[in-house]
Amino acid sequence: MVEHNPAWAAAFAAERERVRVALGDAAVAVEHIGSTAVPGLPAKPVLDIAVALPDMARADAAVAALVAAGYVRDPAGDFGDRLFLRRLTAAGAPTHHLSLTRHGSPYWEDHLAFRDALRAGPDLCRRYGELKRRLAADHEDVEAYTRGKTALVREALLSVGHEPRSGWAAGL
Repeated sequence: MVEHNPAWAAAFAAERERVRVALGDAAVAVEHIGSTAVPGLPAKPVLDIAVALPDMARADAAVAALVAAGYVRDPAGDFGDRLFLRRLTAAGAPTHHLSLTRHGSPYWEDHLAFRDALRAGPDLCRRYGELKRRLAADHEDVEAYTRGKTALVREALLSVGHEPRSGWAAGL
């Protein structure tokens, strides 16, 4: 985990353009999500990107286009209504995590609402950053780290009137 880097916003803008060129009108929206999308929040230096399709019937073609653009499909990261891809350095280190989902899906709505709650709430952002640091120090297991964040994610979503619907946010 590293301190927030303001260059992440420009890196996302460049990657959004790369994704839009690869997908054309198949992508309804491309959003910067995760901790790198929240100014002031510590994060792993890996950009998290959510791409919304009008429906998942277009997912196979979108995956093929993203793979041709340099992404690697990682089915181990799939869950619910999300397909997972990564961009890697030549040495195999991740630089980008891309989630492909349906526009309006629970995954899409929960992630955008959580990002927006963190951006709008400095105290929430500080608490979340402290929790992430503590969990990262205590857990090498990614699943345990993620589970440890669930209560605060849920609290944040409910605080902005958003009922969590995805397994990620609802703690399922």
